[in-house]
Amino acid sequence: MNFAEAVKKCSMEAYGASIPCDVVTGEVEEAEPLVVMVGEMRIPSEILHVAEHLLYKEQEIRLGTYERTVVIHDGIKEGDQLILLRKSGGEGYFAIGKI
Repeated sequence: MNFAEAVKKCSMEAYGASIPCDVVTGEVEEAEPLVVMVGEMRIPSEILHVAEHLLYKEQEIRLGTYERTVVIHDGIKEGDQLILLRKSGGEGYFAIGKI
């Protein structure tokens, strides 16, 4: 590597480090285990963290003697469009919402 290439590499690394995250969108390819497609790239569940409000959630409700379990949120399904925050360097993704 010559001097010019070394300077260019250092400046690109410094620029990349100054951007802590990037917002991208992806489509859920598989719901269990979760796999999200961002363009042509598959994001597996191992590097994908999902906000709690996107997960399946049931709640038991009691009104006097009446008791019932209701679904508060039905979770992430195939075909859902997600808003993702990509960590600097692409080391991980955070699913923060649905479109």
